[in-house]
Amino acid sequence: MGKPGPRHTNFEIIDRPDLSSTWRKAAEGGITVALWFLWVYMILPVFLTLALWIGGGRYVYGSLLQREHWQEMREVLQSGGIAILVIFLMHACWITYNFRVIAPRFAGRRKERPVSSADLAAKFFSVDPASIAAARLHNRLEIRLEGRKAVIKSAGTIASF
Repeated sequence: MGKPGPRHTNFEIIDRPDLSSTWRKAAEGGITVALWFLWVYMILPVFLTLALWIGGGRYVYGSLLQREHWQEMREVLQSGGIAILVIFLMHACWITYNFRVIAPRFAGRRKERPVSSADLAAKFFSVDPASIAAARLHNRLEIRLEGRKAVIKSAGTIASF
């Protein structure tokens, strides 16, 4: 076996394209054409959207903002404005109702719960509270549960806080 390293590549094809086969030229040309079609397919919506925005802006300017269409634009804004105002007021009423009626029902859920003390944990797992206090000083603990009883072994060095 030889030395490990990159495999031999034929760099002469780059300098002398006549060395590549017809199948290789066809495959590379086909891949190139396919990727160009993919690029056009993916970029076309951007240009199409931009063209439609420009066309839509000109249409709005021509149909609503020219001097002879001010009356029509005022009517559209009045009817649309009334609809938007009604929707806004309904939304504001719903928010107020939720804030005043429903939120107080669930106010207790947002309160912080007290953290369990070492004494309660010692009582629950039938362990001496002094052993929990001693175990809290170590970096590593081995805890084995036997039923509802916990067996705590302190391992490692004592932690410094």
